[in-house]
Amino acid sequence: MKEYALGLLAGVWLADGASLLIAPRAVMNWVREVIVKTPDVFRWQILGIAAGVALFALGLDLAYQPLWVITALGMIAKGLFLWLGPAKLRKRIL
Repeated sequence: MKEYALGLLAGVWLADGASLLIAPRAVMNWVREVIVKTPDVFRWQILGIAAGVALFALGLDLAYQPLWVITALGMIAKGLFLWLGPAKLRKRIL
């Protein structure tokens, strides 16, 4: 089960990275448009937080453990900021 969860996370990262490499301007314009039209989209960051918690728990016995722990904590921090952070600061950063 652990391998499937980590494989799913890797697939999401691959799709995200590939789209930003292939068409970065189009992806960023689309993201800006979505944020303007539906600011409630940040509620979905709870999934990023959940993925970070899963990576933290599942990555403890993987090779390069510190890398996975730092990555998981970064995912959790980013998700918390985008979900619960002040809207004015969030808008300025994005």
